[in-house]
Amino acid sequence: MVYTLSNVPSDLHNKILDTYLESPSIDIKTFQKMSEINKNTRSYTSSKLRFFKNTITQKFCKLRQIENIFAVIKESAFDFDRLNSIVNFITETDFQHKKDFNELIRLCEISFSLSTSMKCINNTFIVFQFLKHRVIMCKKSENVYHLMDSILFKYFENLYRFKTNNDTSPTKIKEKLLFSVDNIDFSWHTIGLNLYYIYEVNRLYYEKKQITLNNFKTINKYIISGDHEISKNTVKFIVQQNNLKSNDIMLLIFNFILNTLIKQKLVKLDDRVKILFEEEHDSYKIHFLISKIKEDFSNSLSFVSKSLTSMIQS
Repeated sequence: MVYTLSNVPSDLHNKILDTYLESPSIDIKTFQKMSEINKNTRSYTSSKLRFFKNTITQKFCKLRQIENIFAVIKESAFDFDRLNSIVNFITETDFQHKKDFNELIRLCEISFSLSTSMKCINNTFIVFQFLKHRVIMCKKSENVYHLMDSILFKYFENLYRFKTNNDTSPTKIKEKLLFSVDNIDFSWHTIGLNLYYIYEVNRLYYEKKQITLNNFKTINKYIISGDHEISKNTVKFIVQQNNLKSNDIMLLIFNFILNTLIKQKLVKLDDRVKILFEEEHDSYKIHFLISKIKEDFSNSLSFVSKSLTSMIQS
């Protein structure tokens, strides 16, 4: 490949590289060989290659079963240069000053256009998962962990207003949202469901808007991985989130997520997941069969008002 491309002009070769970087899967060796054609190519690809070869990037891609992180970035609200600058900022900053936190918020600000697609929304969530993973792997303080959660929910709030053409500030909601940055489980960066699904249905409920079965069925748009282990992580997440804080609408949402994953055979009833329990002075983990989790969630519906459960009984 190096030989056959050696006489190709740099600008054309860079276009070939760009096409390769948008392909479903890439590998380091091929990418490295393609980047070694000439000096211009090396300067063009050096930051991308360094980003791709980074241990933390590789671990995240393995964790989330992503074969080409560049294809995800390409169809997100970020571009590579911007994301790379955020990653470098997280890596190099000790976050000892308020200005550091404010700068990270500024770097992660996102605007929406009329052409914003479902794929862009989902891929942007994956990028936020990647940034949360980076913060954790770089062993930043818990304050930075929580900041990434806040940035995610700010994105959700802005996206909600964009989709509903609603300029109302979220602080004007009379009742406090059950699914919010105040109670989000830390492991959201490991799952295969865009949490905007939970946020949106919950938000509609608290704004007293009519919720129909169609609102619940939008889940199919927000499943971002069909991998079995990642789907088990999604089950683990909703159980721990339910243990953390729940109410009628959240129980319905969690039931719907679990039953959808089972129906689509993304998880099996005889699968086991390890659930974390945290008490005031202790924490421990217990293995549960998904069949048992399904039974417990189904039983919990008996405590939910009939007007809500009638929507999803089928």
